[in-house]
Amino acid sequence: MFSVCTPIAYLLLVVSGERTLWHNYSEGMVLHKWAVVSRSAPPPRGLRPIARTIPTHPRLRPVDYKIPYVLRTFIKDRHTSEVQHLENRGMFAEELSIERSRFPRFHSTFTIQTDGSLNEREFEFAVPPIVTLFHDRLSAHRERQLELAKIGKLRKERNWETEQKGEESVSMACNALAFPYCIPKNMLKRSRVVDPLNSKSSTQGVTSGGG
Repeated sequence: MFSVCTPIAYLLLVVSGERTLWHNYSEGMVLHKWAVVSRSAPPPRGLRPIARTIPTHPRLRPVDYKIPYVLRTFIKDRHTSEVQHLENRGMFAEELSIERSRFPRFHSTFTIQTDGSLNEREFEFAVPPIVTLFHDRLSAHRERQLELAKIGKLRKERNWETEQKGEESVSMACNALAFPYCIPKNMLKRSRVVDPLNSKSSTQGVTSGGG
């Protein structure tokens, strides 16, 4: 059992009789106080700190204990939100930072549209948990349709319904690079799309038509 059998150890073994040095209990092998072999020294505290669980009962927890809370943006996944207030220092700091950068954390945001609809979006950078968007795509389109209805231009004019004729182009169009037997031809230039709500585009259309 021992590599070096000292007289004291031999005496102990003789005295103990049928008792053995090790007793086998349900939790494992227990080394007795009277045994010659001593346990190795316990590791110094603070090498790998164990998180002490704070009891939920207020009379059992320490007097100076404050319930930790963190002001943070809305985090969707439970693990990340629960780990927020922990302080990762020491041995595992680098590993943790590597892991964190490998999987980007998404901050979720609720966007409230002008019409009151609510949708959730995720961003890699920090965003406020709720954003009110006053000029979103849907509202802008609705606003435009209302304005067009006011001036009676809600229904767009189809290209076969229009009376305007395209003006002739100055230079002839020739497709010679793609098709060598192409005959150059004067094509008709399509007129600009005139937006009835945009004064700039309508004036351009008028000037080009007049010229």
